[in-house]
Amino acid sequence: MTQFAATIGRDRCCCRWRWTLKKALASAMGRAGGYSGGSDIGVVFNSPNPRGATALPMCGGVGAQYSPIAGWAQAMEYHAEVLGSEGHGRSIGVVLGGDGSVASNGFWSALTIATTQKLPMLFYIEDNGFGISVASTFQTPGGNIAANLAAWRGLKIFTGDGTDPEEAALLTAQALAFVREERLPAMLRPTVPRLQGHSFQDTQTYKTPEVVEAEWARDPWAKLKNYLVPALMSEDGWRKELEAAADRADAVREAAEARPVAKPETVLRNVFFEGEMQATGGLMPQGWAAPASTDLARPEGQRSVWSRRSVAFSISNWG
Repeated sequence: MTQFAATIGRDRCCCRWRWTLKKALASAMGRAGGYSGGSDIGVVFNSPNPRGATALPMCGGVGAQYSPIAGWAQAMEYHAEVLGSEGHGRSIGVVLGGDGSVASNGFWSALTIATTQKLPMLFYIEDNGFGISVASTFQTPGGNIAANLAAWRGLKIFTGDGTDPEEAALLTAQALAFVREERLPAMLRPTVPRLQGHSFQDTQTYKTPEVVEAEWARDPWAKLKNYLVPALMSEDGWRKELEAAADRADAVREAAEARPVAKPETVLRNVFFEGEMQATGGLMPQGWAAPASTDLARPEGQRSVWSRRSVAFSISNWG
């Protein structure tokens, strides 16, 4: 959404932003009319954004997001190298994950694919030290995946303090520029505190008081204010921005709450065996339609092996 906001006018951006938030909240609240009709947790699997980054459909399994983006990046290279598409020659695949997901099969599979095939893929690993209630030291030795992958051939690593506005912005720009220009994989690992639990019922009682205190001492909100005030805005300007944001959030919440509850009979829509897969987002704005599907096994016939050509979809630039 940041990229979308940067490319269109402010008024139109605000309308689009509020509309998107309303859709997301409605889905997460089980309301009708959201991205998923109230049957999913909101925007995990797709987000319609025809003028910005293409968000691929994803399942909620930890680590399931990595290997599809490796295939996405490979398709970009096919478009650029074989089909001669100049636009795809600057496109990249970006996958978002946390420190807990680096222990998954999907992460290591995608890492192997991206580095051996030299794909334009950025692994963004936001490291807050905990995978739900499990410390990152149980996910990777020493709790630092960037340090462990320092000797991994073919992977450029960018890591630093994600709570520092200037450092985080610089690292992000450097990582994006590297993948876009060099057409090689990279990892961006910003370290951040986790100030609240993984979900609303997570009270973080597994953390010691010392850990909680140390995390709050790194609150990025205070650092952001110190970075902006008074260098770029006044104290009064900061206060007005907060009030305006709170008003917009309240308006979106009220609009989502006003929607009717999703109908139970629609719960099986957009699943594989119903033949209605993804309805919005992903490749849909580019005219792609999901193939027909069925829950009946068909063992007859010869096995077919997908070639590289089969992943050559129409792809738009990322960020």
